[in-house]
Amino acid sequence: MGSFIGHAATGTAFWLLGLFYLLRGMGLRILEPLRWNPYMLQLPGVGFIIGGFIYSFGEWYRTGTYTMMNFQHYEMASTFVISGLVQILHMRGYLRGIAWALVPAVNWFVLGLLFNFHPQGDPKAEFGHLTMGWLFGFLTLLESAQYLIGYYCPNPRAESNNGPVLPMYKNPKVYGTPIPTLAAITLMILGVVDWNMALDFAKEGNVYGTRMDMEMNVVMHTFANILIAMLLTLILRKVDGFFESCVPQSGNSASQWIASDDEKVWQYEAVDASDGSKHSIQMHEL
Repeated sequence: MGSFIGHAATGTAFWLLGLFYLLRGMGLRILEPLRWNPYMLQLPGVGFIIGGFIYSFGEWYRTGTYTMMNFQHYEMASTFVISGLVQILHMRGYLRGIAWALVPAVNWFVLGLLFNFHPQGDPKAEFGHLTMGWLFGFLTLLESAQYLIGYYCPNPRAESNNGPVLPMYKNPKVYGTPIPTLAAITLMILGVVDWNMALDFAKEGNVYGTRMDMEMNVVMHTFANILIAMLLTLILRKVDGFFESCVPQSGNSASQWIASDDEKVWQYEAVDASDGSKHSIQMHEL
């Protein structure tokens, strides 16, 4: 939506989704449920569906018209709804095949095209949309690679975690790559670029500025988000290390996530190799 609230809402959504991906890709034990809990895995898809409908309603409520500009906005909203719906259905096994898994990545590609050809009235807004278009394209490559690794590089640990979500979405091999972190930072940059355009819409008389202004903002936003990601990772690794030290185990212990016969109960089991004793923590899904 070409308004403050439209860009601010989507910018906030992109940044929060990036933060969620960043936390999930850190590989920390305290955040491990983000990588296997069915509800956490399906949360982005649910957000896409709800966000797409809210976006469409907001566009119609704000303008009450149906022009080419509005049509492109509705197209953006519909891609999110379709993407979220297909992702959830594929996660739960109702749709089969890698082609369905790649639909969310295709969503970013379509958004990239729309942003690259979305007409703007000034150089700064035009460059902002072009930047977001290229970032969406980069996100397409990252998410495609992530889904392909999860699908074609099976892992016994993911296969053993029985549940309503397909193993490819719980594959730890994906989180052994920098792909989730790069996707997270890309989304966070998209969020702040979108917010920058929102602030321009909020100015009296819509005084946007020059292309150079947006170029400098993009550079600063990139470094700022990388710095935020690094500091957050450092802090949470310290916290994770503290909680890990509280679990009784020796240097020879082995651990794994296992699923009980009841799919709603998950157990973390640490085996002390020195005396064979076991320490376990059970987590019940609500």
